[in-house]
Amino acid sequence: MRKVLIVEDKEGISQTMAALLEEKGMKVIACAALGREALRILEREKPDLMILDILLPDMESGEVYRRAKVLHPDLKVLFITSLSEEMAVKMVGEEKGREIMYKPFTIEGLLERIDKLFE
Repeated sequence: MRKVLIVEDKEGISQTMAALLEEKGMKVIACAALGREALRILEREKPDLMILDILLPDMESGEVYRRAKVLHPDLKVLFITSLSEEMAVKMVGEEKGREIMYKPFTIEGLLERIDKLFE
């Protein structure tokens, strides 16, 4: 069972995603609304996947990503955003072990992206 940390400042989105992922057999260990909150969770938990909104109110998602990878080098990261592809890539870059998914998306699309990260 994959363990997932969701980092999304819009509670409705994070709670809906959590419910759907759990329905599909994943364990959502927490939903964090802030980058700092996510990092505190990562100090005590070891998820397999972090779903990370690119636009957070308290810190840059790229910094959350870098600090998370120091704590858990094998952590897979799926960025989610409503930004354009150009802006999203500019903000977080591109490298192996992470993907960018653009809102709005379907649960099927989300599951496909998650599976792709674990190939």
